[in-house]
Amino acid sequence: MQQRSVLLFENSIKSDATKKKTYLYHLNNFQKFYQIKDYDSLAGIEVGKMQIMVEDYVMHLKKVNSPNYIRLPLAAIKAFWNNWNKTHGNNMKCVHEYVFEIVKS
Repeated sequence: MQQRSVLLFENSIKSDATKKKTYLYHLNNFQKFYQIKDYDSLAGIEVGKMQIMVEDYVMHLKKVNSPNYIRLPLAAIKAFWNNWNKTHGNNMKCVHEYVFEIVKS
């Protein structure tokens, strides 16, 4: 049985199955990078800590990938986190627009 956080995430993606697979792939890479055991644990991370984690992950990705590549993993993390908070009555976002500026620089 899948965890509730990932079920909500998958059902929030209104695109084709390929996009779901791609987003899950990038979300799994983020999860592995931080050795987070499951999606529910990922969803439970405090907002400030998650923001720092995302920033650090983006800086890591910049070292090993082109800036154009980074937008997709970032979009996957943003979609997961923002959807989780939205479905739980929380409007806090961990991936603020200025994180995209890190990608550009």
